[in-house]
Amino acid sequence: MKKELILALAVLFVAALAVSVAGAAPNVGNTTQKGSVLVFPKVQITGTRLDAPQRETFITISNDYYADVNIKCYWRRGPNHHTQDFTFKLTANQPAYFQASTGQNAGSDALPIAVPPFEGPDGMLLCFAVDAAGANSINWNHLYGTATVIDYSLDSAYAYNSWNFAARAAGVSLGGVVGTPGKIALDGVKYDACPQYLLVNFPSVGAYGGLFRNVDLTLVPCKVNVKQDTYNIKTKAQFDLWNENEVHYTGVYQCIRSWFEGLIDGMANNGSKFRLNDLHSAFGRFRVTGVASTVCRESVHSPLMGLAVIQIDSDSDDEIDAITGVTGNSAGIDASGFVKWDAQSSIIPESVR
Repeated sequence: MKKELILALAVLFVAALAVSVAGAAPNVGNTTQKGSVLVFPKVQITGTRLDAPQRETFITISNDYYADVNIKCYWRRGPNHHTQDFTFKLTANQPAYFQASTGQNAGSDALPIAVPPFEGPDGMLLCFAVDAAGANSINWNHLYGTATVIDYSLDSAYAYNSWNFAARAAGVSLGGVVGTPGKIALDGVKYDACPQYLLVNFPSVGAYGGLFRNVDLTLVPCKVNVKQDTYNIKTKAQFDLWNENEVHYTGVYQCIRSWFEGLIDGMANNGSKFRLNDLHSAFGRFRVTGVASTVCRESVHSPLMGLAVIQIDSDSDDEIDAITGVTGNSAGIDASGFVKWDAQSSIIPESVR
């Protein structure tokens, strides 16, 4: 009975996601369109295949246009925010994939795509289209990506689409430079804006006799700075919750420093409201917004991107047996987002004679 319920709920979550994202506001980044900037908010690797537990992430990025394009990417570790950049070329109509742990393809028939391995254990991946010199971000709204996270210890996995931001600058043709070197303005004019807030339907912690063990939530500010002379974007993730009886709960928040991952009932303040006994219904919904606040030192207003991973205990043994990922839904428009990066110089000096 529990297995049939799990399947039915999985279909319900996917259907709800497809319907709500399809109705997103225009010129706002989302997970269903193609774009020129891709963000994978959650990448995980742990140990080796001989250890337990072990996780692996496979990244797939596709170019559906009949010309080549250069892709600039940054791995970013969650715990210490260390970044590592790399560039590779996608040929015409090419889908490319690589393992996070090795940075390479697998198998004897693998394509020659190899990138630096992700240093892990958790973090994110940012990628965007650039010109041949790596000096400018460009209009190339033919990119989309998927991350597949496998947990070998659970014999379970989930996949999610990248957050995609299309270039929107008026009068800039395909392959043309957008904005200024080193800054991608997610303002709804040069590129898609960020969502004003995220919406997630979630099972309360412990619902259905413990079937729903917990929800692992990842949040990334939609203000991303990967420059060498970097500074961490700090914001307060402010939650509003509603249960099935329309009761509204507030007072839940979490301070975020560039990247956050944690269980929903472990939020810094009032996380217990995500639990069945406090929410008073098996399912609920939450809205999360990044705001400036005195309770989170040096925090600023920032829109958010995210991913919720639902943990399922199918046999009531108090252990996680399966996981499934939901990117959540977005609403509203926030024009304050950006990506800051170290652009390469397009000037190559002549040799001295």
